[in-house]
Amino acid sequence: MSGPADLPTDDPALDPGVLLPGPLVEFQGWTAVARHGGLAVLPWRPQARQADIAGLATSPRVPATTFPQALVRLTKGRVAVEADLAEAWGALTPGGRLVLTGPKELGITSAVKRLEALLGPGEVVAQRAHQKVVAWVRTSTALPRPTTPRVALGDGSDLTLGTAPGVFSHDALDEGTATLLAVLHDLPAPRALADLGCGAGHLGLAALRRWPAATAWLGDADHRAVTVATDNARDLGLAPRATVAWWDAHEPLPITGLDLVLTNPPAHAGAATSTDAALAMFRAAHAALAPGGRLVVVANRQLPYERPLAQLGRVTTMPSGSRFKVCVCHG
Repeated sequence: MSGPADLPTDDPALDPGVLLPGPLVEFQGWTAVARHGGLAVLPWRPQARQADIAGLATSPRVPATTFPQALVRLTKGRVAVEADLAEAWGALTPGGRLVLTGPKELGITSAVKRLEALLGPGEVVAQRAHQKVVAWVRTSTALPRPTTPRVALGDGSDLTLGTAPGVFSHDALDEGTATLLAVLHDLPAPRALADLGCGAGHLGLAALRRWPAATAWLGDADHRAVTVATDNARDLGLAPRATVAWWDAHEPLPITGLDLVLTNPPAHAGAATSTDAALAMFRAAHAALAPGGRLVVVANRQLPYERPLAQLGRVTTMPSGSRFKVCVCHG
């Protein structure tokens, strides 16, 4: 899993003359909207909360309104970037300006080449040693919106889940999630459970299928995940027992008395390894557990989660594969 990267402190997209005077729609950031006005499209809740505090107009998805210019900030994941670019292109007025910016480590060079193959040469309007800003004028050419395959639910059935560009493990069942799904049968039946960092909903929805008397609260900081998990709960007939929410790990859980919390926590912020969100998830989950409840975590074996979990409760390890471990923190 990964989360949003921090916005750049030295931002060539804000150089004089890069953006036109007037409002814009900005994807995966909000600093240009703070300067020029417009709308920030922020599916990641931490960024959206920051922009809301700053008094800016935000939305987790693209509205029907069009703009004379659009700024797309490159993120990790080719399919997610292509989806942002297609949405931005569609949100432009005829003759409007599409601006793409990002660092070399996230693949700005290859992203520009892919876009130029569809739209023709772009104009390099700003550049740093490791960052580039390139612009195109909106024409009648359509940018294709990428699609994603349905992904196996992973509970031993032949059921699949819908997903979307940018959502964690959008093209295949993640090995860590599969590892945790494989040990659900060793856990006592809960009455109330939660799936934190739910993605498309694999853990929470598989748990509801396994335990027909249970209810589940599913939360994710990525609004795209919230949308597909909500749709998947409905399609599986589980919506009456499932609540899906846009939630950031640094917020308290809005529920208590949980018998079980399942999580495959994020291990990256952008391209960098980070345990910050995972540790915040552990604290929020522990605070929401009922006496005797369990927090069950799957993670790569090298991630040092046992010590912080042991500060919250007794920790045991469930048998699992060679690449992932399943830790249980007893509340």
